[in-house]
Amino acid sequence: MTDSGFSWSNIGGGSSHLVKMNERIKFLAEQQSNILTSITDIHKIIGDLTAEVKVMNSNFLTDYRRMGSGNYNDKSVSSFMSLDDLVIDSTPRPTEENEDDDDDTLVIAEEIVIVSDGFTAPVPVRIRNKDSYDGMTDEDIVVKIINDLKTYIDEHTAVMNYSLKKKGIIPDEYIMPASVKKLLKTAVNMDDSIVQLYKLDKMRGMYYKHGVENPQELYDEIFT
Repeated sequence: MTDSGFSWSNIGGGSSHLVKMNERIKFLAEQQSNILTSITDIHKIIGDLTAEVKVMNSNFLTDYRRMGSGNYNDKSVSSFMSLDDLVIDSTPRPTEENEDDDDDTLVIAEEIVIVSDGFTAPVPVRIRNKDSYDGMTDEDIVVKIINDLKTYIDEHTAVMNYSLKKKGIIPDEYIMPASVKKLLKTAVNMDDSIVQLYKLDKMRGMYYKHGVENPQELYDEIFT
């Protein structure tokens, strides 16, 4: 009796078919893996772009609010750019005090002299302070700085925060630690302090004598 459904030519054919199906499945799996990787990369790019847009919006709002604040100064680069945007070298440098606890550091830099007439100007006089605060507590250092500020202000009315070394108020080699900055900031912000600090922006501040009713007018009169 002969089975019409059987053919000798089919012997071994089933195994070959399974091999082809297995290869096809592997190919499809690889394709699916590649597609998933591409989708993941696309999601990452979208996330990066979204974060960048949020930063741009935040910067725009910050700049808009800054323009409407009383501290906005169109002649100050800090009104338009942050220290990070300016790509300032991270090498440690002398600092005065922090604006807030987020380490917006006031930089003690050389005072800029603007020449309005002629082609030359006298070389600014630099008073070198060779004193040392070695062995003094932070509180004693702050008291001395404030007293030295008062002595200078009694004669010169005011001084910018970035000129303390140039004016000989603090020693040339002294780098103010965070603990002293914090104490000094607290001291000059007290209502009855003999020396007050008027902030112009994040980088600039003016020390002046207690009792001045309008420090902005004083700044305009002396430094502009």
